[in-house]
Amino acid sequence: MLRSNLVRLLAVLLLAGGGVSRSSAETIRLNELLGGQTLQSGDKLFSDFSYAATENMPLADAVNVITIQDQDGNYGIRFQGGFFDLPGGSASDALVTFKVTALDAGMQISGARLSANPTVTDGGVVSVTETFLPTFSGPTDIMDVTSGINLAEQITFSSPVTSLWVQKDILVYAGDSVATLSFVDQTFPQVPEPGSLAILSLGLVGLWQVRRRRGR
Repeated sequence: MLRSNLVRLLAVLLLAGGGVSRSSAETIRLNELLGGQTLQSGDKLFSDFSYAATENMPLADAVNVITIQDQDGNYGIRFQGGFFDLPGGSASDALVTFKVTALDAGMQISGARLSANPTVTDGGVVSVTETFLPTFSGPTDIMDVTSGINLAEQITFSSPVTSLWVQKDILVYAGDSVATLSFVDQTFPQVPEPGSLAILSLGLVGLWQVRRRRGR
């Protein structure tokens, strides 16, 4: 009985923490998600997308949404497109909102990671500012990635959550030149962490092997 239970538990853990190599990226146009379609990245479900753009920002059908996984095994999505502003006018802005939900009842979203590739010269600025609902205590409510200052940021929420509303604002001002941004990456750390699941599964393998030897 113990052996059978260990095998079942190990199988579940390997599916949760060891599926990295089997996952493949999926790409979908943002406009397809605006009609209520969802996108799943690993154990995270992304839904309820909205998009609004001004000036030179791309239309929703020119923005790709791609499933990704970061170096620590956290799942998320990438927004890829021509986010830019031309000189001689006001700033260009794009606002993307969506909901992310942890599908595994044993997992909770414990934070967020944001990175991008802003490029700007001659007094322009590119920024990606992110806010969350529910709000959290302390200064971790807002993440801001800015050209020439900060290209990546990570925050930890004061309380893990099962689902989260994300509001992502991309502001681009060219000044006297051209300012561009081609991707924004977003992943969500969780508790327990994927690495701890892998360690636990290895420990269970060791325990199973010890019990097999003792039973001989």
